[in-house]
Amino acid sequence: MSPSGLQHAPVPETDGERRDLPPWPTIDDRPGSPADGFSRRRRLLVAALVVGSPAVCLALFAGLRGLFGAPPPTMIVAGQAQSLEELRGKTTEAILGAQGPDCLACAERTGCLDPKQEGGRCEDTSGMAEGCGPGVTEADMCLKTLTDIFASKCAAVLQETPCLCGSTNTQACLEATAPPTGPVLPDYTCDFNTTSTPTILARFRTQTFGAGQANALVQCVAQSDCKCFGKT
Repeated sequence: MSPSGLQHAPVPETDGERRDLPPWPTIDDRPGSPADGFSRRRRLLVAALVVGSPAVCLALFAGLRGLFGAPPPTMIVAGQAQSLEELRGKTTEAILGAQGPDCLACAERTGCLDPKQEGGRCEDTSGMAEGCGPGVTEADMCLKTLTDIFASKCAAVLQETPCLCGSTNTQACLEATAPPTGPVLPDYTCDFNTTSTPTILARFRTQTFGAGQANALVQCVAQSDCKCFGKT
């Protein structure tokens, strides 16, 4: 296991052949394919530039941009906390208590909430989460991250790699060769104030960050076999 607590999942193989899906769509230049259309538009764009037709250039540029636009959006998961307003008045204990009859008791019993045992509550996290907007505290981001992890069930396998990587190939995600698409990624990028996967991994369990405190708490209850993830 890495220092972040995230694991490299084995790459699935079939008949000895590696079958990873590429992070971006492959280019198919056969007649009638999108790439064939791109080639025709590219030739038209060059012709338009030669004859000096700005309107045609703009139209063709828009078509090219639509074909090779932004990367796939971050996965949206039903049940995630949509705003910090939904978390006002909630506490670490209330969030854990909602996960099952033994979740909170186990967390307290095993020291997951005790700073003296390298545990901690969201409310123990001080400071402002400057990357998340005016007035947002690290305690707010801890409560939001904790809520989003449980609501998305991304840690149901008792490790948090799916929370960061989502549907992206695990090895490619953790090696930063493909963009993460996990349901908690927006919390990580805003609280850790970065879109760099290596930086997110380096800060993943740093408890001075609200998201790091939430991750540390989730990993503690998972390692302590607390019944917080829908398993009895």
